[in-house]
Amino acid sequence: MSALPGSKFSKIQLNMSRRQVDSLIGQPDDETGYVTGKAFIPFSFGGDSYRTEAFDKGEGQPTYSRGSIGAEPNQLIKMEVNPAATGFSK
Repeated sequence: MSALPGSKFSKIQLNMSRRQVDSLIGQPDDETGYVTGKAFIPFSFGGDSYRTEAFDKGEGQPTYSRGSIGAEPNQLIKMEVNPAATGFSK
C-alpha cells in the first residue's frame, strides 16, 4: 500500500536518511531496534546488520537500516502504511 495523499508518509521516499525523514515528518511516537541475521555472518562487513523500526500514530511504520561503511547511516528501506497504527511497538 502506498502512502495516502496528504499524509505525512507521502512526503518521504525510500533511501532517504533518518535525518531527512525526521525533518520532514517529525519524531516518531515510538521506536525499537533489532539485530538481523547478517550480524552473525563471519567476516561480513556489509550493512543491514541492525534495523530500527519507528512507529507513527495514524501513519504506519518506517524501517531503517544501518548502511555499510561509507554509506548513509540509518537509511529508509521500508514503509508499512497503516492508518489504524497506534504509534507503539507492542
